[in-house]
Amino acid sequence: MKYLEHIKKRTLLLLACSILLVIIAGILYGLALFVIEKKGASVRVLYAQLEEDTHREQNVNTLRHLVTDTAKERASLDRYFVSGGDVVGFIEYIESLGRRSGASVELSSVDVINTEPKTLQISFKATGSWESVAYMLSLAETIPMSIEIIKMSFKRSENENDKKSEKAWEGEFTLRVLSFIE
Repeated sequence: MKYLEHIKKRTLLLLACSILLVIIAGILYGLALFVIEKKGASVRVLYAQLEEDTHREQNVNTLRHLVTDTAKERASLDRYFVSGGDVVGFIEYIESLGRRSGASVELSSVDVINTEPKTLQISFKATGSWESVAYMLSLAETIPMSIEIIKMSFKRSENENDKKSEKAWEGEFTLRVLSFIE
């Protein structure tokens, strides 16, 4: 009987140890799942940030390629605008239109009009034959920019010497350049 009692005590002790080990294993398993879940959440956050950074980098690369690919087109657009630093170049362009038409061009005024948006207003007089002054107006109308012809007048020259020559006509023009960037 002692032997049976000893076996019974031993069995109970083994059973208690086994139950204790199962409880400890369950607790360790639960802790491990908790730690893994926490790490998984931080990995998901890091993965989302990585995807966002990758997407942002792809957008930046796309924009860089777009800027590079459209450089020629953007450079060609600049000729359709007059910048504050290129007013002299535009005036020279107007004078070249006069030479091209055969009329002499005399600049009267150049003003920046402080409207919103700002505009550039140029007044000039073209002198020459009727054909050359009319052609000058035609060339001014076809300037590849957004312009308005504010004033336009034609008259015969009052100079007696001009009346006898081909330079018997004067045209006075005022152009407002709407595609002006200061």
